[in-house]
Amino acid sequence: MTSDLTPLLILGCGTALVAAGVCAGRAGWELAAARLDAVWRRPGPWRAGQAPGAGGSP
Repeated sequence: MTSDLTPLLILGCGTALVAAGVCAGRAGWELAAARLDAVWRRPGPWRAGQAPGAGGSP
């Protein structure tokens, strides 16, 4: 015997799983973007042809 609510329960659980996946994916994407931004900004100013710490005027 199945209950009348079984299809709604299955649909609700499926929707909840999809929503959780989307939320986790978005959070992971935001975290990756923040880390990449930090890595990109960390080295500081850079000029072509000059080694870091070589001195000279910027």
